[in-house]
Amino acid sequence: MTLARSIHGRALAAEDDKAASDPGLAFNRISRSIRQTLALEAKLERDQRREAREDRQAGEDQPGCLPRDVIPRSATG
Repeated sequence: MTLARSIHGRALAAEDDKAASDPGLAFNRISRSIRQTLALEAKLERDQRREAREDRQAGEDQPGCLPRDVIPRSATG
């Protein structure tokens, strides 16, 4: 974020269009990267919560069932 703010300041302080466009382009790319990173982190968190909710619901749907790896081999035949 500090880098993005620094580049933003340089773009605003530029005297001509060429001097403003280079930092402006860099700021645009950095800010896009930050937005994508935040969106990805939010998506991963949502996915993790959804999977936990689905696991809880699956457990409620079949209260008497144990996962196959928990059942002893001798009980499965």
